[in-house]
Amino acid sequence: MRKKIYVLIALIGVLFPCRAQEQENQPFEAFIQKLEERPVAERSLLVDRYLSEIKSTPIIEGKQNVHFVWYGDAEKLEIEGDLQKSWTTPETLNRIDCGNRDFFHISYTIPSDAILEYRFIADGKKVMDLNNPQVTQSFDYGDRNIFSMPGFVRSPYIDTRHDIEKGITSRWVFKTDTPLFSDRLIWVYTPYNYTKDKEYPVLYVHDGMWAMYLRPFINVVDNLIYDEKIEPIVVVFVAFEDRSNEYISQSADYAKMIVEEMIPFVEENFRVSSSPDKRGIIGASAGGHSAIVTAFRHPDFFGNVSSQGGGTGSYPLLMNKLANEALDVYLTKKDKYPLKNIYTEVGTYDLEFPEEKSKFLDGGRQFHDRLEEYQIDHVYKEVNSGHTGAMWDQSLDDILIQFYGK
Repeated sequence: MRKKIYVLIALIGVLFPCRAQEQENQPFEAFIQKLEERPVAERSLLVDRYLSEIKSTPIIEGKQNVHFVWYGDAEKLEIEGDLQKSWTTPETLNRIDCGNRDFFHISYTIPSDAILEYRFIADGKKVMDLNNPQVTQSFDYGDRNIFSMPGFVRSPYIDTRHDIEKGITSRWVFKTDTPLFSDRLIWVYTPYNYTKDKEYPVLYVHDGMWAMYLRPFINVVDNLIYDEKIEPIVVVFVAFEDRSNEYISQSADYAKMIVEEMIPFVEENFRVSSSPDKRGIIGASAGGHSAIVTAFRHPDFFGNVSSQGGGTGSYPLLMNKLANEALDVYLTKKDKYPLKNIYTEVGTYDLEFPEEKSKFLDGGRQFHDRLEEYQIDHVYKEVNSGHTGAMWDQSLDDILIQFYGK
């Protein structure tokens, strides 16, 4: 269902998508013209030869042009994805009759550093681009293809490194006395050579099971610590039980539970700093919204906050309302408890909701404007991507260095 925001992406087969095929042979437009000029009976051979030459799709020409193609048996082929108003408005591909099969194509000019997702719809049935081996998996939206443009720069801290010392992770059950919420699992990462003889900075991560198992979060932390880009930190990955309730509708109460119950639980069992400047909270999508609400309502507990994927709004409208209410609370506390680091990020192709005439990009910009209005220091980024963990992962190193850099 579109109105659920239960999105986090895992990559299948590879840790990160490679770039789409850059066309080095004949220009795509020239190929299409040549194909249309040939008799129908000769087109299949021409298409087969062309596809064997390009090897994978979509086809990229230059820095900004991308061509999506599909060859098969269908009356109508559509494409849905980040480029099609964030999956809300599929577009029909051009069709060239090739006899038993047809060749479909559509072209776009997009930013040179974009990373985007898409999927085809053949006669009403969702199908993958089988010539693109790069696939992401979303628990709410199903499998999708992914590609990146030539100017996209991949973080050097994502991959697992086998030649470095690594931290360890232990699993705990956190029990709450708050009737609104349930007991839950948390995973606590402690850095290599962790000792109770000193205090460590601490980071709380929403959507903890996803961050643990479907994102390269721990890789990034291990690599940054080893390279001495950040000081050793403890990371608390917090599972959700009712995501919509905890992260959106009851986010203020959930924030209260974190500061009144979870933080004392962690501090009872681990040697972590109680200073807001050394405590951070991070999340993506609805989890990012919850992070904003928690830190802005409780800057006496959290001095560092990051929201990725439009977590400041604007749909559901309640999401935007609650983020701004949290900001109103912070305005009454900021002179005494100024937040040290605020990071917000939204995709230029992020979630849209045409019926409500709303999109996350607008919400992110509106929240940024309010922070600017009140001269609150923060980092705000618009990235050329959709609502995808593949892009969120790229910013983890920058966020952690901002929070805990040496």
